[in-house]
Amino acid sequence: VSMALSLGELLGADKGAASQLGGMLFARCCSGTRVVTCVKKETVGGVQFAGYGAHINDYPQPYLSFACAIGVTEQEIDTFA
Repeated sequence: VSMALSLGELLGADKGAASQLGGMLFARCCSGTRVVTCVKKETVGGVQFAGYGAHINDYPQPYLSFACAIGVTEQEIDTFA
């Protein structure tokens, strides 16, 4: 099961901060997390993807997705966030 956390309010207009957050999580060996900046454009097989890495084109704000387990408690989620 995965969850997502919007980073729009947290980071404001600084899209570079989302990438920096992803680097900080990686450097601290946090596994199962992925920061999607929504600014990267990529072409695959001749098809251009705006906001490459997001689940839809042009998603309006960066987000963090992470793995979670069934049976996780609300306290554990609050501790993570």
